[in-house]
Amino acid sequence: MIENMVALLLLSFALLGLAGLLSRTLGRNNESAFHSLAAVEAQDIAERMRTNTVAYGDGVSPNRYVAALGTVSSSTAVGTCSQSSSNASPTSCTAAELAADDAGAWRTRLGRELPQGTGVVCLDDATLFDRGTITDAQCSGSGIVVIKIFWSVKDGRASDSSATSQRFTMAFQP
Repeated sequence: MIENMVALLLLSFALLGLAGLLSRTLGRNNESAFHSLAAVEAQDIAERMRTNTVAYGDGVSPNRYVAALGTVSSSTAVGTCSQSSSNASPTSCTAAELAADDAGAWRTRLGRELPQGTGVVCLDDATLFDRGTITDAQCSGSGIVVIKIFWSVKDGRASDSSATSQRFTMAFQP
């Protein structure tokens, strides 16, 4: 009788351990999904810059994307360009307006798809571009164009379940 109770107790501890392992696995799966979304969004804004070469700049003219998305707190408007349908290209935009529209739509998607998601497109030194936080992107202002995306996730391992800042960084050259 005692042996059965001890076996049942050991089995219950094993099942609790298995449940904890499953919970951590699911949490890591969410983190992986957020990193994948960030990579897709970084590629999206990079392609938008590649196609809008006038607004991207020629090395002499200012880069409109860096101007619109240069800091975490910069505000961007969505919908400045008119489109006849969701799949159509903008019909009445200057290159600068299209850049502002792209920037606003990109920031809106980041906020919708990632928890507390935001991003910057800035100039940063090639050796230092993997830095910054959700409140301060820490761009140097010189160097190559870098796309930085930030979001927060709850850290279930912390006793207070505090949010941990995550970052995805991509260097970009047209």
